[in-house]
Amino acid sequence: MLSALNSLGIDYRLLIAQLVNFILLFVVLYIFLYKPVLKILNERSNKVNKSLDDAEKIEKRLVTVELEIDAKLATANQQTNLLLAEAQSQAKIIETNLAQEAQIKADQMIAKAKKEITAQQQKMIAEAQTEIATLVSAAIKLIAEDKTIKFDNNIIDSAISKIKQGAIDV
Repeated sequence: MLSALNSLGIDYRLLIAQLVNFILLFVVLYIFLYKPVLKILNERSNKVNKSLDDAEKIEKRLVTVELEIDAKLATANQQTNLLLAEAQSQAKIIETNLAQEAQIKADQMIAKAKKEITAQQQKMIAEAQTEIATLVSAAIKLIAEDKTIKFDNNIIDSAISKIKQGAIDV
């Protein structure tokens, strides 16, 4: 084998020295370069994995928070609808009460107006009776004076007072 290497122009001592140099270089590079680079890559990989795990946890938490928000919004909408329905029923009750109060006031005003009208009618009837009695008395006196029939003033006054009192229908 040595002769074959020599025939090719290779010196075995030089080959062994280069092989030892290569192994030494490999060991030195492995210790000083490969291990630190491998350590940095592992740390980086761990950081990436941790970041992915954190992102997954955050995503799960986000979904949970969104569900909670949706539930709270649904509850708020229900409460809003309940409050709105209650406010509408209160408004209807108030409207009914106001309508009843207005009706009562209108009825009172109508009753008062009817009383006033009745009082005015009675006053006008009394005034009319007095005026009619006066006119009748004057007419009877004129007729009595013309006809030469003597009527007693007491009889005429008594008839006029009966007419004024409403004892006789006119």
